[in-house]
Amino acid sequence: MQSRIRFAAFACLAMAIPALAHAAPPPPPTLIEPSGSAPISPLYRWNASPGATTYELLVQNTQGVAGDFTIPASTYCGGTTCSVIPYVSACGAPFCPYVDSGSTYAWFVRASNAEGASAWSAGNTIFVQGPPTLVSPVNSATPATPTFVWKTVDAPPYQAFVGDALGSTIITGTTLSSTSACVRDTNDALYSCSFTQAAPLASGTPYSWWVTNAIGQSALASFTVAGSLAVPAPPVILQPAPGGSATMLPTYIWQASVGATLYYLQVQNLEGAPVSLSVAPSAAGCVTGGICIYTASVPLAWGKSYNVFVRASNSSGTSDWSAPNMFMVLIGGTASLVSPTGTLATPTPTFVWTSPLPGPYELDVQVPAGLTYFDQLVSPSCTFSSQTYRCSYTLPVGLPAGNTYAWQVGNAAGFSNAFQFSLPAPSGSGPTMPPGTPIPVSPSGFVGPSMSFIWNPDPGTAEYDLLVQNTAGVAVMRTVNASDVCGTVGVDCDLDLAPALTPGAAYNWFVRARNSVGTSSWSSPLTIFTASAGLPSAPTLVAPQGSVPPSPTFTWNAVAGASRYSLLVQNTSGVWGSLDIDAAAAGCSSGLGACTASTSFGLPPHSMFSWFVKAFAPGGESTWGGPMAISTP
Repeated sequence: MQSRIRFAAFACLAMAIPALAHAAPPPPPTLIEPSGSAPISPLYRWNASPGATTYELLVQNTQGVAGDFTIPASTYCGGTTCSVIPYVSACGAPFCPYVDSGSTYAWFVRASNAEGASAWSAGNTIFVQGPPTLVSPVNSATPATPTFVWKTVDAPPYQAFVGDALGSTIITGTTLSSTSACVRDTNDALYSCSFTQAAPLASGTPYSWWVTNAIGQSALASFTVAGSLAVPAPPVILQPAPGGSATMLPTYIWQASVGATLYYLQVQNLEGAPVSLSVAPSAAGCVTGGICIYTASVPLAWGKSYNVFVRASNSSGTSDWSAPNMFMVLIGGTASLVSPTGTLATPTPTFVWTSPLPGPYELDVQVPAGLTYFDQLVSPSCTFSSQTYRCSYTLPVGLPAGNTYAWQVGNAAGFSNAFQFSLPAPSGSGPTMPPGTPIPVSPSGFVGPSMSFIWNPDPGTAEYDLLVQNTAGVAVMRTVNASDVCGTVGVDCDLDLAPALTPGAAYNWFVRARNSVGTSSWSSPLTIFTASAGLPSAPTLVAPQGSVPPSPTFTWNAVAGASRYSLLVQNTSGVWGSLDIDAAAAGCSSGLGACTASTSFGLPPHSMFSWFVKAFAPGGESTWGGPMAISTP
C-alpha cells in the first residue's frame, strides 16, 4: 500500500486490550461514508469486521499520505459499525489526517487481530470543497456564443469570466446565483454547471475563461472562436533539450499552439535536413492542445549535432519557426552481438553482430584474464535492412583449444557488451597452457546460512580454489576437483557450502583455476552479506520527482542485506503499476550505491502519481520508502 507515516493522534486514547485467540485474520472492512463531496473534517464510518481488535485508517492522494493511524476497536466500534471524526477524537490535537480544500483523496481501512491483518478495503474517493474544475471548452474551437461547463463541490453563487488569451484582461463577466444553472451529478456528487455567452465573441480569436466560487478561482482554460482563425503562435520545443543528447531516433516534444491544425518539423545541420515533414496534431497526440509528442522514422547520424525547429499552421497562415534546440546524437549506437556463444567445435568461428552504424568495425577476441588473441579492424560481410546492418566475419587464424574466450565489436559509438565461448581441448590430450581466470556468477548480495557458489568453467581446468574472506580473515579456503563441481563441458561449476560466517557481516569471494601447466589469477570478487537480526531499513528514494516521461526510470538508495525490492506507483484511483525486482537486476546486489528499475507499464498523460519502494530480506521486509510525487505532461 503506502509508506506509513505514523501519527500520535490517538495515543492518549490507547488502552490495554487483552490478547484474543483467533483462527485467522479478520476479513477486510466495508466502507460506509464519506464518499463524493465531503467537508474538511468528515466522519469516517465503516462496517466492523468479525474478530478485529484494531483498525488502520489511511487517507491519501497523489501528493502523499494525509493520515495513517491505528484505531482500537473497543473505543471506536459499537454494534456492527465503527466511526471516527479525527477533529474531536484526537484529544484536542490538530486535525489528523489533514486534507486540503479543493483536493481529491481516497481513504481505506484494514482490520487486524493477533493472527494478522486483512487486505485493505476497497477505497472511497472524497472531494474536499474547493475551486471549480473547468470541463469545456478547453483548448478547442467554439461558436461565437459558446456554452461554458464546469464542475464543483459547492452550490452557487459563481462568477464566470471570459478574458483575452492570457487572462490578463476581462472581456465579460457573469454572476450565477441560482441552482437552476447547475445539476447535481449522482455519479460523483458534484454540481455540473453551465452558462451560455450572450454577446457574440470575435471570430478566429483566442480567448480564456475561468470561474470563481467562495473557495477560490479555477485554472484558466483556452478556446478559439471558429471562423477566420488567428495565425498560431510559434511552438516551444521541450525535447530534445538544448545542449542535450538523443538517440538516433529521437522523440520530439513541443507545446501545442492554440488554433494549430498542422505542424512542420525540421531537423538539420550543415550537412542537410534529414527530417523535414508535416505532422498532424492527431499524430502527435495534441488535438486538444497541451503537449505534442512525435517520433520520426528517419534516423540521425550518430555523433553529429543537429538543430530542431517546429512551426504551426492553420487556414489563416503559418507561424514563424520556433527557437531552435541544438542537440547531439550520443545515446545508443553500439553493436549487438548475435553469435558465437557456448561451446564451439571449430577454432576459426564466424562472428555475427548487428549495428545501427556502418563500419569500420573492430573485432576483439581474448581470454577473460585479458590475453588478447585477435584485435583488428575487420571488413565483414554486411547486409542493410530496417535501418540496421547485419554483419559476419570468419576468423582467419585458429584459436588455441582448451580455453574460454570473450569477444566484442567496436564501432564509432564504442564497444559492445562481450559474449563468451569455449574451445575444449581434444579428448585425451593434455593442456597446453594455464587455464583462464574463472568468472564468478553467484551468490552476491544477501545470503542465507547455506549457499551455492557458481562460476563459469574453463575447459582446461583440473582443480579450482574457492576463497571467502573479509578484513577479519579467511572464512573459507577450499580446493575441489573440476570433475566434482563442473559436470559436462560448458556447464557452470556449482559448489554447495554452509560456511560458518559472522551474522551481519560482508565478505568477498574469489575463485581461481589450476591444471598441470599452471594456475590462473584470482577472479574478480563478488560481495555477499550475511543476515542480521533486524529488519531492513526503508529505501531512500532518489528520482524521479516532478514532471516525468510516460516510462520513467526509478532510482533509490540500496539497503544493506536486501535481496529484492518492490516498486509501487499509484494515485487516488488505485495502483497504476507495481514491480518486484531482484537486487541484482536493479544493479545493487552489493547493498551499496543506487538501485534502478525501468517499468513496462506506461503512465497516462496529464496525471499525477506517487511512488514507493520496499526492501525484502530473509529477516523480513521494510516499511515503504517514500512517497515521491511525479506527474506526466
